[in-house]
Amino acid sequence: MIEVPFDLVNDHVFVRASVNGLPADLIVDTGSSISTLSEEFAARTGVKTLDGLASAAGAARVPVRLATVQSTSLPGIELGEAIVGLIGVDAVSRAAGRPVDGTLGYELFHRYAVEIDYVRQRLIAHEPGSFSPKGAVALSVDTRTRMPLLDATLETRSGTSVPARLVVDLGSSALSLGSRARSWRSIATRSPACRASWRPSAPEWAAA
Repeated sequence: MIEVPFDLVNDHVFVRASVNGLPADLIVDTGSSISTLSEEFAARTGVKTLDGLASAAGAARVPVRLATVQSTSLPGIELGEAIVGLIGVDAVSRAAGRPVDGTLGYELFHRYAVEIDYVRQRLIAHEPGSFSPKGAVALSVDTRTRMPLLDATLETRSGTSVPARLVVDLGSSALSLGSRARSWRSIATRSPACRASWRPSAPEWAAA
């Protein structure tokens, strides 16, 4: 078990990481199918870029340039070499009131069972086989796209239910619905107050 301190800013979990031996302030983001770096950080630190563009999956798919980093680490955690996406982070930095150098995504969650202790502001990395949190509810997730996807039901207070497939996105501070949820948007217009009800079929994802 490894504990890493974090700052909570605008509901985002910020960790101080090291990328190629240089300090980087990263947002921990389950919705990042690959970790990312800001274009400014990449230019400043000489990260090697790759040719062409790729489509990165997150809350939406966006074209990004790719680059390679030799190492990414947190205190006590070494994630090694990785391909990362290069993104613009100006809007996120302005909203946070502090520099954002990128996101830490799939590479962390693929290796560890990650617990977020918001009270103590600690990210706790467990070996997957040893993680059994007391009182947690297990939810079934699909990680084939390198993001945790949940089958859920969205319910309005009037009792209308709509099935949905949602990304569990630690980097998002609100429930966001994609363009495919047309039937949900028509319901939300009539009754905007809603709640999400998770109805898993098999235990794979632990939520305290």
